[in-house]
Amino acid sequence: MLDEVPDPDIKPGDDARVAWRLERSARIEANHRLRVSRSNVRDVRLKAAAQAK
Repeated sequence: MLDEVPDPDIKPGDDARVAWRLERSARIEANHRLRVSRSNVRDVRLKAAAQAK
């Protein structure tokens, strides 16, 4: 289960460049969490497979 990634803190009146950077950083964080989660799942499956033998 993935952790919820918080929405970027964009307020009315923020410059479009600021909003874009905040959204970009949120995407990078979400991708990082996804990679870590996949890695953890892979590690658990490999460990279970090794114990089953």
